Amino acid sequence: MRSHREIIKAAGAEAVHMAVGGRVSIHTVRSWMQRDSIPPEHWLALADAGLTTLDELALAARRASEGAAA
Repeated sequence: MRSHREIIKAAGAEAVHMAVGGRVSIHTVRSWMQRDSIPPEHWLALADAGLTTLDELALAARRASEGAAA
């Protein structure tokens, strides 16, 4: 499974920006990549655009939180 950073990198920041309907700037998408965290309110749009799945996003978020807690 890919991390949130890898999902954005594979799709491209512009594609992610467009998938969320331009509701956030491309700079914000790039900051998500740096933080390796996509806010959950945007997950459905990314899944609907075919860039990832909800399962992949949730697993990546869980792995990130478990890694941060360690």
